[in-house]
Amino acid sequence: MHKRRLSETQRKLAQNFTSLAFLKAVNVLVPLIVLPYSIKVMGLELYGTIVFATSIINYFVPLVDYSFGLTGTREIAKNRHIRKQLSLISSKVYAVKFTLSILAFLILSILILCIPSLRVNWVLYLTIFPMVVGNALFPDWFFQGIEDMGYISVANVLAKIVATTMIFIFLRTEADYLIYPLSFSVGTIVSGIIGFTVMRRRYQIRIFPVTVSEVTRTIKVNFPVFVNQFFPTLYNNTTTFMLGAIAPKSSVGVYDAVKKIVDLIDVLIGVVSRTVFPHIVLHKNDFDLYRKYMIVGFIPVCIFPVIVHKQLASLLSLGSYDPLPLLLILLPGLYALVIYNVYGTNYFISRGYDKIVMRTTIIASLIGFCCAYPLVSSYGIIGAAINLTLSRVLMSAPLVICARKNHDCDH
Repeated sequence: MHKRRLSETQRKLAQNFTSLAFLKAVNVLVPLIVLPYSIKVMGLELYGTIVFATSIINYFVPLVDYSFGLTGTREIAKNRHIRKQLSLISSKVYAVKFTLSILAFLILSILILCIPSLRVNWVLYLTIFPMVVGNALFPDWFFQGIEDMGYISVANVLAKIVATTMIFIFLRTEADYLIYPLSFSVGTIVSGIIGFTVMRRRYQIRIFPVTVSEVTRTIKVNFPVFVNQFFPTLYNNTTTFMLGAIAPKSSVGVYDAVKKIVDLIDVLIGVVSRTVFPHIVLHKNDFDLYRKYMIVGFIPVCIFPVIVHKQLASLLSLGSYDPLPLLLILLPGLYALVIYNVYGTNYFISRGYDKIVMRTTIIASLIGFCCAYPLVSSYGIIGAAINLTLSRVLMSAPLVICARKNHDCDH
């Protein structure tokens, strides 16, 4: 019976990993596929301008998501067999996301009206903002909680194919640069609509209005995990923002292109972590096995980009720029994210110790936020990479120490 349960668990985890990996990989690979063509048509300067604008919009994505990728998944996993409760959880999630989407749009509008440099490119910012809405609509937290990602992966791929097709057909000259962000906005909205529809019809989830007090209570309860998810934006996004504000836009284009390779592995780390998360919530004794596989298995994965750095430079159309120095600085920070996902997400948060991770994340993110300007202004792209890695190491190292102490107490 135990072997049967284990085999069923392994099959389910493998199925969910494959579906989620496919979903996330498409989200990262599609921009990588169109990147060389887009840079060739637009040039690094114009591409850097889009990256800079996206870095501002990216502040709103975790704000509107409000940590439901973890907390929503956790609640859905615990109540997966109670349909009425699933409808209540989903209604509260969407009520909060709808409220925060309106707030995000109001903040963006005020920024565009008050800052002349943003007002010049107001059409670009409004073209990118629908990505925030599409992400809010897409119920990844629901499908991860019930551990069924197969259907939605196919729908997401179809949406990304539409976006890719738009770029290759309509992006012909520099004057068509808005097609690039518009295609991804359209793809994100389509994914969100399809995901929402599948959730409602296949699982018979009813979305109904919730009271203001319910919305307020949901925001309050999820605040510690929200901080964990949002505060890294302070060092991650601000680093790109500072680079765009200080350095030439072409530098932002190079930095973002190289970072996309690192982000691809980051997605893989997140996929494994989020696939296992609902299982760890219900079966905490399996954490040690997961920890060993993650810590050992991702060492060669993190080293691989260094080995193929020359091929990457050619693939990304970087010209004479050698990405090796940048990769050597960024990859230790990438491995620190492995540690953060192991101990922060799947040890502390899975057990409900959200505030421990919150404190560590706040401190590390504030240090990264404060270091962004001096490092970027002094060392440019290299300074941006140093700041990213420094922040990630500071975010993960204390969790290892704290988890080991807590683990000893559990035993």
